[in-house]
Amino acid sequence: MSKHQATERTLRSALRERWTPALTDLYAVSVAGAAAGLVAGVQTTWSARLMLGGVAVAVALLALFGESFTGLGVGIAGALIAAIVLQSANLWTSERFGWSLALCAVMPLLGWLSGVAAAAARASARHAARPRAGTVAPAYGSLGLLTSDTFEQRVTEEVARAERFGRPLTLVVIESRSVVDEPAAYQRARRSLARIMEATTRDTDVPADLGDGRFGLLLPETGESGAWDQLAPILRVTGQHTVELSNGGRAPVTSVLQVGIGVATIGADRAAAPDTLSLRARREAAASLDDLASWVA
Repeated sequence: MSKHQATERTLRSALRERWTPALTDLYAVSVAGAAAGLVAGVQTTWSARLMLGGVAVAVALLALFGESFTGLGVGIAGALIAAIVLQSANLWTSERFGWSLALCAVMPLLGWLSGVAAAAARASARHAARPRAGTVAPAYGSLGLLTSDTFEQRVTEEVARAERFGRPLTLVVIESRSVVDEPAAYQRARRSLARIMEATTRDTDVPADLGDGRFGLLLPETGESGAWDQLAPILRVTGQHTVELSNGGRAPVTSVLQVGIGVATIGADRAAAPDTLSLRARREAAASLDDLASWVA
C-alpha cells in the first residue's frame, strides 16, 4: 500500500467514525465560505468573481457524487476552467502568477477532500442503517456465531485494521456436506460443529454461520500456520462427538458430514480487499470438499 493510499484510508476511517448528519450541513456552509474567500480578493469584475466562486462550489458538490479518485478528476477539470476564467479576466499575469496558480491548485484538493468526505458519509449512513451488535440475533439462537451480513462487516473492519497496523489476518471457511440421507442428522451434526467452534475459539476470534452448510472463522493477529493450530482442536473435538440418527443409534459427526477447509491470509507484506479474502477462502474450501468427495468415492 502506498503512502497516499494509507493516508486516504486513515482519513476515510476517521471520518466514517465521526461523521454525523450535522457535519453535512457544516460542510456545505464551509464550501460556500471557502469559495467566497477564494474570490474575495480578486480585483476584477463581479462576473469573474461569481464564475470563480461557482467553479469552486461546483467542484465541491459534483465530487460528492463519487469518491476520492472521482473528486480528484472533477477538481482537475475545475482547475482548467478556473485558469480559463483567469485568462479571460486578464488576471493570469506575472504579478498575480503565484496567486492564480494557488487558486487553480486548490481545486483538485477541494475535489479530493469532497470525494473522501462523501465516501465517509455514505459509509456512516450504511453503518447507522445496520442493526446494532446488541440487536443482531446470532446464528443458532443462543450460540455466539454471527450471521453472514454481520460477519462480512467484521471482515471489512478487521482487514482495514490489519492493513493499518501491518498485522497478519486469516479468514477460515469451513464448508460442510451431508454424506447420509438424513437431513435431521445433518442439521444436528452442523449444530455440533457450530457449538464446538463457538466453545474452542479464542476471545479475539470471530466465528460465524455463513449459511448453506458453510461456517466462517476470522482470526486477527494470526498467520496461516497459527490458523491451522487454531483449527486443530476444532477438528479433533468434532471427530470425538456423535449425533443421533433416525434409527435411535448414534454416529460420529465426521461420518454424517464431510468438511472442506479454506484458509486465506494477509500479512504485513501485502494488502487484500475484504471480498477478495472471502472469495479465496470460499473457493479453497469448496475445492477441498470436492477433492475429499472424489477421494472417498
